[in-house]
Amino acid sequence: KADSLVADGSAPSWVDALFSQSAFNEGIATDINGEPTGERFAYGATHSIPVTASFNVPRYNLSITPSLTYAENWLNERTLRELDPASNEIVSSTDAGFTFDRRLRANLELGTELYGTTGLRVGAFDGFRHTLAPRVSLALEPDYARFGTVRTVTDSTGREIRYGTVPGVPTDPTASLRFSLNNAFLTRLARRDSTDDEQRETVQLLSLALSGGYNFAAEQRPLENLSFSANTRRGAFNATASGSFSFYALDDEGLLTEDTYLAATGRPARLTNLRFSSGYTLRSGSSRPIVGGGPTEPGLPSGPSTPIGGAPYDPSAPVYTASPLPVGPWDSQFAASLDLTAAYTPATATRDASWTATLGVNQFSMQLTPKWGLTGSTGFDFIQGKVSQVNLALRRDLHCWEMQIRWQPIGPVQAFGVSLYVKSGYLRDLLRLDLPNADFRSAFTNVGLPR
Repeated sequence: KADSLVADGSAPSWVDALFSQSAFNEGIATDINGEPTGERFAYGATHSIPVTASFNVPRYNLSITPSLTYAENWLNERTLRELDPASNEIVSSTDAGFTFDRRLRANLELGTELYGTTGLRVGAFDGFRHTLAPRVSLALEPDYARFGTVRTVTDSTGREIRYGTVPGVPTDPTASLRFSLNNAFLTRLARRDSTDDEQRETVQLLSLALSGGYNFAAEQRPLENLSFSANTRRGAFNATASGSFSFYALDDEGLLTEDTYLAATGRPARLTNLRFSSGYTLRSGSSRPIVGGGPTEPGLPSGPSTPIGGAPYDPSAPVYTASPLPVGPWDSQFAASLDLTAAYTPATATRDASWTATLGVNQFSMQLTPKWGLTGSTGFDFIQGKVSQVNLALRRDLHCWEMQIRWQPIGPVQAFGVSLYVKSGYLRDLLRLDLPNADFRSAFTNVGLPR
């Protein structure tokens, strides 16, 4: 992953490593003579053979999906662990050399849908419908100790600890039975138009999902956490709640034990986390979009906005859009997305309960003049009582060209930059000037011009 934007505007360290041997060797372990003993970059190859199918049984409204996946990774090193007699601690070492990482996984998934309806009419709500979609899946994965990618090491107390010699390999076999239960509650909203004809619109009042599982191959704590999520949406407003429960108790150090929470406290499950978020979209002015979407000036490209990008090596970074401003009477427009997020973590023997609560103003945009537009985002942390981040982007339409001034005065990274580029999708990466010459998109994750 590329380094984040450097505050002084210099190039990321990995860029220097492409042109300088000393920069390439920086951070690599060296011997007593100062010669590098390792490699800066890791190499590997991945092979995967997925086999899947899907069958339907219309009579019982049942879907069956079996799948089998074999994957093999070729790596240039592995990690080994051993007990250090001097310190009585487990130490890790890197063993360089060609290593195989073989994975095999089989899945079988069954799903169906059940419906229930009622013609009850309450106000403008004409009837209700409940859709229940249960799904059950069986996942099988072998013990990778047979393949050599999982080993055991004995600690100073004589306890054997399993560990993976390659990243991501499951240390225990899997024979898990998982379930999910999705609920959707819908209704029809009946309205009369100007001609007194009744129009009906389907509205989802609430969606509720539950999921959990049991691992038959696990020697300890086979019950998986029970997770839930609920969502409702109406027009520009939406709200979501989610959380999870554990079926096992904690010890005096806040670590999971093998005792069930029911046996320890008499209650069935223990809350591990809870999260709530809601959002609302504000719009003012006419329905015409702030940028693009209308008649364009002569000689300017028409159609949907196209992204203008910075460095091509970071495709996951957000993009800023370049679109001609619409021609016609100018009107000041404003749009913003308000998000309120709160999260709760229960107390344990070693820590107190904690709350987080933030209010975010995301993707606010305003057309200041027919040629100038302002976009950005900000947030406020209620627990800390301070602004958490501020991102601003000021854009100037220059007919065939466009200029952006971006500023982040508050946040994990403070940055300032100016970009000048041609609007054409074919030339924007060639005819482009960034000052300072760095990829500013990583510092402006939540800032983008309206599409």
